[in-house]
Amino acid sequence: MTGRLIAIDGTVSAALHAAARSLRADGYKGARVSEWDASRIFDELAEADDQSVPSARVLLLLYATDLAYRVKTEIRPALEDGRTVIAAPYVRTALAFGRAAGLRGAWLHNLFSFAPAADESHLITHAGHIAAPHHTGFVETASRIVGHAQRGLSHDRILQRT
Repeated sequence: MTGRLIAIDGTVSAALHAAARSLRADGYKGARVSEWDASRIFDELAEADDQSVPSARVLLLLYATDLAYRVKTEIRPALEDGRTVIAAPYVRTALAFGRAAGLRGAWLHNLFSFAPAADESHLITHAGHIAAPHHTGFVETASRIVGHAQRGLSHDRILQRT
């Protein structure tokens, strides 16, 4: 028996997590929630010195590495056990970030071709009543890092690419 994969994507991590909690409460009570940076790659990157700012391409390679880790350790095992997995964020968030940073769509789609297709997909386009994220997600972190080197990489621009 195979489970169900639900993708939640967008640019505001607090809104993604709120959507995941809401889905879990509203009908997917036993669902496993898979969140970005499960491998702690970005935690380690945050501790590195500020001398070298990684490019958007490097950040996306790191995101893909983290997602591959999530697929291997969280997502695929749960799906094989017949469980529902809510991935927040998933592939569309990274694709939108990459397109907003000027990377080619073909390269981005190839990079994430390993990821299982979602059975259901939700795009969270605004934070709603959430005023400030309780923690920082991929888009906030990557935009802050790349923003020093590349102007104009805003949440709005990324959201337009989703």
